[in-house]
Amino acid sequence: MSLMDGALQEDVELRELWRAQLRNKGRYGSPAARILLQAAGDGARSAAERLLVKLLREAGITGWRTNLPVAGYKVDVGFPAERLAIETDGWAFHSDSDAFQVDRKRQNDISVLGWQVLRFTWLDLTEYPQRVIAIIRRAISVREQSAGDRQSTEITINGGGRSPRGRARRGAR
Repeated sequence: MSLMDGALQEDVELRELWRAQLRNKGRYGSPAARILLQAAGDGARSAAERLLVKLLREAGITGWRTNLPVAGYKVDVGFPAERLAIETDGWAFHSDSDAFQVDRKRQNDISVLGWQVLRFTWLDLTEYPQRVIAIIRRAISVREQSAGDRQSTEITINGGGRSPRGRARRGAR
């Protein structure tokens, strides 16, 4: 699995991995490789990302995308409407000081664009999945509410639900 994860993180296309798997069909390890490739079909690039996607699906949470481009990076899972980014932190790719520094810069670059970044570890995902889902649900709720509050302020400032061009603004009452 780590070989596949490494390839996906280096932007090797999933279809290239499928081609390699098909060339080796029937050989030792081929059935296991097929299962891993099927699991990677959702765009997740690591075991932690695949587990997060599984938790989101089981919880019925929608509106997210894997590997969402934000600020020149690909966030593990992003909710574009809520401007919420979720990152999974595993030791394999976040354990040295350079990776730690890159992660902080990345988070700051994403945050200054108005995105909230949530970070979860493998331990969070495996031992406390209900807590992870509760935090994500709460963040979505707060982001939706604050977006509504910003919209209400715009409506008031722009004069009773009309934009400067005279069209009714979305959410006007």
